[in-house]
Amino acid sequence: MEAVARAGHRTLIYTNERRREVLVGCMAAGARGVVHKAEPLAALAAAVAEVAADRVVITQALVGLAELAERRGGLPSLTPRQREILSARARGEAFRSIAERLFIGKKTAEEHMAVVTAKFADFLRDHSPADLERELGLGPGDLLDHRRLN
Repeated sequence: MEAVARAGHRTLIYTNERRREVLVGCMAAGARGVVHKAEPLAALAAAVAEVAADRVVITQALVGLAELAERRGGLPSLTPRQREILSARARGEAFRSIAERLFIGKKTAEEHMAVVTAKFADFLRDHSPADLERELGLGPGDLLDHRRLN
């Protein structure tokens, strides 16, 4: 995957894989997105368009990890609004609901999250799964257990 990314190709991973360690490894190797096969086809189509536009897409399994990274100081450059939206998305709240609750447009909420995912992807490129576990205060294998990340 790294050779594909170095050649300038954008890669979207479409997978049944749920282990965060593997998904983090894909992002660290240069994937611009990860979509789970359980997500609706509309989500896949949207992800393809996002990656084609050179934006980053992450599956819900990694949104929670992004929130943990933010809480543990790994994403210090997020704005308060970006933090609010990340927190809401980590809990599965839809963009429309977030927008209504925060009195912003749905597109604005999506744009804030796009910035968050890009920053998180940059963070992942600089961290191996083991580095990530250490930096986030996780034990060995915690990336594999979604219950430990909440």
